[in-house]
Amino acid sequence: MTLGELLVVAALWGAPLGLLWISWHRYRTVPAARGTNRSLALASLALLSLSSGIWLLVYALVLIDDYSKMARSILSLVPTSGALAVTNLLVCLVSFILSLLMPKTVQGAIPLQRALIFATGYMVLVWMFALTAH
Repeated sequence: MTLGELLVVAALWGAPLGLLWISWHRYRTVPAARGTNRSLALASLALLSLSSGIWLLVYALVLIDDYSKMARSILSLVPTSGALAVTNLLVCLVSFILSLLMPKTVQGAIPLQRALIFATGYMVLVWMFALTAH
């Protein structure tokens, strides 16, 4: 692999993992007191984790597609890349909306909201890249 290919892999694999880790870390800092409505944050994080996980799995399968028959057969079971990207764009949109609905009065909620918005925005860009890559 060339340096350029490694940078692309780092941007498309490392960045989602890092942003997801930061979001989960900030979620842990929000107190679980009554009325904090952590369920919105948890739902947003769960959807973001789902979308990121699907991306990481599909991208890993695409990377090893040339070397593994099993990866090729798994990729043949995956819906078209367009349908997968559009579905995950909708998941990211719902995650984004849920992150905006979080109350900002709880200590630690604003950094969590910013992390969720940034991570969701990045995943939207990744799925848009996947949608237009063909």
